[in-house]
Amino acid sequence: MAAALLLTACGKTNAGSGSSGSMSGSSGTSSVQTQTAAWKTGLGVVTEATDQDRAGKIELAAAAVLLDGEGKLESVLLDELEVSVSADSTGHVTLPTDWRTKRQKGDDYPLAEVSSLKKGWAEQADAFASYLIGMTPEQVSMLKVDKDGKPTDADLLSGCTIAVDRYRDAVTRACANARALGAAKGDRAALGIEAVNGTSDITATDDKDVNAQVDVSIVALTTDADHRVTSAVADMAEPAPDSGVRRRCDSPGPRQDQAGVGRGLWDARRIGAGQGVV
Repeated sequence: MAAALLLTACGKTNAGSGSSGSMSGSSGTSSVQTQTAAWKTGLGVVTEATDQDRAGKIELAAAAVLLDGEGKLESVLLDELEVSVSADSTGHVTLPTDWRTKRQKGDDYPLAEVSSLKKGWAEQADAFASYLIGMTPEQVSMLKVDKDGKPTDADLLSGCTIAVDRYRDAVTRACANARALGAAKGDRAALGIEAVNGTSDITATDDKDVNAQVDVSIVALTTDADHRVTSAVADMAEPAPDSGVRRRCDSPGPRQDQAGVGRGLWDARRIGAGQGVV
């Protein structure tokens, strides 16, 4: 009995989120409203899936950004989810038991051990994010990488040697999606990713391919100095089986299911650690 494992990775519109908008938790003068309206919060997601024979892999890179009043990057936070799926000769599919992102894994993702910089994933990703501060979205999109997606700039390479092409593209997408939702000067970007197994059937037959799916919820936040959420935008991706052709899909945004909330609504410390906010 042969088992074919077919994967793709396009964001699927969340039918439950039919509108977007912003709200304000408190009133203020028109000058304050003008000041905060210019700062924009954005979420960008780039997902890639590959499959061969009985093995498949999904890689989802996400970026939360805060743009200042001049449209330049003020704060960036990155994360990435990698999911590997395999099937044996009987058609049984093996799914991951650990659904944490690279940032959530911390030292459990042992990049530092093999890195020439002796730095882990989060440290290198943060170095890349810091390098982007002050850039315009156009400057980010034009950032050069080598054939493996790694940086070519010597200053950046001193703190980051991992492939950054997907992170660059996610930041570019986040900037394109960015909207004024209440963030202001002094706020910082935050990012949460929660992935769960969305597969309903894990056994393939001669007549049926396996339906391997991952349900991923993603939220970009900004928080102020008192750890209060000042803006938020959310999205959802549902990687699902397809024709088996390798494809790369970007969030088309801004999208209706990227629903935002406004300044001064929630205290970030009330959000449970299990929700993956970092």
